[in-house]
Amino acid sequence: YVNHKSSETTGFVAEAATGMDSALLNSDHIDQKKYLEMMDTITKGMNWSGELLNSRKDGGDYWVRTSISSIKDAEGRISNYLGFDEDITSEKFIQDQRDQAYKIIRGSIQYASRIQRSILPSRDTLNALLPEHFVVWKPRDVVGGDFYWCRSWKKGTLVLLADCTGHGVPGAFVTLIAHGALQQALNVAQHDDVGGIISIMHEIIQLVLGQNTAEGDSDDGLELGICFIPEDRKNLIYAGARFALYYQDDDGEVHEIKGDKKGIGYRGLPRQSGFTNHSVDCKEGRRFFMTTDGLIDQIGGEKSRGFGKKRFMKRLYETRVSNISIRETGGDLYSALEEYQGVEIRRDDIAMIGFSVP
Repeated sequence: YVNHKSSETTGFVAEAATGMDSALLNSDHIDQKKYLEMMDTITKGMNWSGELLNSRKDGGDYWVRTSISSIKDAEGRISNYLGFDEDITSEKFIQDQRDQAYKIIRGSIQYASRIQRSILPSRDTLNALLPEHFVVWKPRDVVGGDFYWCRSWKKGTLVLLADCTGHGVPGAFVTLIAHGALQQALNVAQHDDVGGIISIMHEIIQLVLGQNTAEGDSDDGLELGICFIPEDRKNLIYAGARFALYYQDDDGEVHEIKGDKKGIGYRGLPRQSGFTNHSVDCKEGRRFFMTTDGLIDQIGGEKSRGFGKKRFMKRLYETRVSNISIRETGGDLYSALEEYQGVEIRRDDIAMIGFSVP
């Protein structure tokens, strides 16, 4: 038996199809492995369902979502098979188009990731300038809005961690703009004025994004912290824009130095914004840390609350009193975050950096 709809789909009228082997509909491109699996299943009296590529009378292929059941006689032997087909050719075409688009987009994002990684310091650079350090950089979407930076500058070493607005591709664009602004700021800033670097970056980013006026739709920028370690290694100079620096000594207690309560680049901020320089003693064994808010704000735990600053500082304390090296501290913090996050989705990019002054 062949119903009218089947004739419309296949092109075989009922009179021509009735009594013919079902292989009549097999396409030259049929998945033989799937076909043999189907035949093995139904000849054993079990039901089978799946997708098959069939062929019409005119030779054109079409996709069906099919379900085949066996019909047994009074003695329990298979006498017939009953198949229900749903034509999903249009659905498969749309899926193929979507898959192709996804492949192109993903390829572009993967390449963009290579470009974004090129602005990050190499492992050799970090090891040379900060022999004892860790870096955690985990974009939520392959590319992201967090970046870190470490280079020799003037007569010392500059360490930066930044959190740009957004994540994914938009966030990555802002990181490139911020990196360009940083390069320009370093050419004119004084070596003892870390806050001045941030101020210059702010002016450049506002100008580049056209956010130095009241007009316009965009309102993007970033928060960041910058540390300057002079050659004499006596006092670290820190400045932050809505960013904190944490430090701890051998007793494990964690102390926080808060940056200024404003970001940079955003529309509505004064063009000339000053940022405070903080001087911190680089005593032997002292460790320094910076983190973006992706870790602090990540939801998790039994009550679905943010990881929080207190939990972050408590974990730092535990690693120090447990004699965990600074190189291992980053992995420990990230493992603690993953455990706390549980089944919750990742909400933002994650970036952390920690170091001791050699």
